[in-house]
Amino acid sequence: FIPLAVDKTQKADVMAARAVTLSNLRRFPEAIEDLKALVTDLPDLAQTWTAVLKSGEAALEQNVPDEAVAFFQLASTCEKDPEVKEAGVTGLAWCQFKAAKYAEAEAAFVKVVADYPASEDAAQSLFMLARCIEEQGDIERTAAAYSGVFEKLAKDQPPFEAGSEMKPPMQYAFDAGRQVARSLEKLKRFDDADKAWEKLVLAFPNAKDLDRLLDEWAWMNVSAERFDRSDAVHQQLLEKFPDSPYAGQARLSLAESLMSAGKLEESLKEMEAIFTDARYGATEKERALFHVIEIQATRRQWQPLVAAADQFLASSASSPLAAQVRLFSGNAMVELGRHEDATKLLTTLSQEIVSGKIPAQDWTDRVWVVMAESALATMDYDRIDVLESELKQQSPQSKFEFQVMDIQGRRWKQQAPPDFLKAREYFGKVTSSTEGAGTETAARCQFLIAETLLLEMKLDEAVKEYFKVYVNYSYAELRAQALFQAAVCESRLMKNDFAIRDFKELIAEFPTSSLVEKAREELGKLEVQKP
Repeated sequence: FIPLAVDKTQKADVMAARAVTLSNLRRFPEAIEDLKALVTDLPDLAQTWTAVLKSGEAALEQNVPDEAVAFFQLASTCEKDPEVKEAGVTGLAWCQFKAAKYAEAEAAFVKVVADYPASEDAAQSLFMLARCIEEQGDIERTAAAYSGVFEKLAKDQPPFEAGSEMKPPMQYAFDAGRQVARSLEKLKRFDDADKAWEKLVLAFPNAKDLDRLLDEWAWMNVSAERFDRSDAVHQQLLEKFPDSPYAGQARLSLAESLMSAGKLEESLKEMEAIFTDARYGATEKERALFHVIEIQATRRQWQPLVAAADQFLASSASSPLAAQVRLFSGNAMVELGRHEDATKLLTTLSQEIVSGKIPAQDWTDRVWVVMAESALATMDYDRIDVLESELKQQSPQSKFEFQVMDIQGRRWKQQAPPDFLKAREYFGKVTSSTEGAGTETAARCQFLIAETLLLEMKLDEAVKEYFKVYVNYSYAELRAQALFQAAVCESRLMKNDFAIRDFKELIAEFPTSSLVEKAREELGKLEVQKP
């Protein structure tokens, strides 16, 4: 038909259609040949340039950007139609981007943005310029580029209406704002990232996925351990979207913050509420119940702990947390005097740890400590030696070894007949250990060293050891007890001036201690004896 066609419009239509078809068939050399002929012979017809652009787009859609270059290069030569020329220049930039030639694409989009600032696609081109920079891996430049996009499109604008973030041009402002925050987070510029998220939320307060945006913003702050900020954002999420899929995690995070702040009663109530709330997912419920068990252990609420642990193991037996819950339960049983049940549970747990069925974790060695506590309570002293040996074999450098040494010390102090020297040897291992240093266990062991000396009536030595508790540790009740006992020993040694000094110091430094009344009584007796 083409050689025989007389009407140039019909001929152009057929040639244009043929060129586009050839492009779709990936016969690009033939297509470009036809289009060059059209551009030479019929440059004023709109269908000529439409075919050029459609052929280039067909090549891009088939992911062969190098083939598309020729078509867009041809379009960029069109001087009579500015829109065609713009499409050609923009198409060349897209070809570079699709070919992963990001530096070249950046330069090309710079030209597009500079040459066509009033284009209806100007926002997209500006965003693509930032994308090119991002793909080159320079995070500093990426943050700056996206910030430029966001500021240009959103600065001094009133809050955008719902849905605007899903369509041009504000779609690009929204996406750029999000990428600013993410880039700043990668740079660990968390304060700047936080401000970027805030700017984005203020600009798009009605975005469809605002809850997801708030969730990402909050977790950025969590990852940076900026918990005051994460709590504020999570609170905002809960207030605006109480039924959001992200609400459960937000509420859990807030409850964990209460827990970290030592507000255990408030945290426990929240954790229990999360566990029973039907709106929240299994993951949040599981974690909340685990925290319930942790708090109950801290507060020594052993009976409720066992019930909560049974509930956890019934509903989440395959959870990675289940093994640790079994330890919590076993420890509670020991505290409740249910030694037979505890031994059965903890022996099975220890066997699974030794076999590797339960991988070693930071808590697993404590299983042997709890079993040793049970053995001490039932006066099965030889069993303590076995457990100490097992722990050393399982974990030669266990960070819980000092706790077993504590149990051994108490074992030699309480058994009949007691061996105070051996007890002090074990207590000394606790106070000198790296893992035990500064712990309440070490403070108590130091106190027990003094107690064994008191039991042996070695009062001068006992005073020195009691003062080590008072001077070297931070646990108020133990310090008060140690100071009281030191003063009592001094009184028995007839060192009344020292005893008076120390009873007065106890009353001044620990005014709420239960020992204050006794200290006043002893002080009164000593004051009477003064000449």
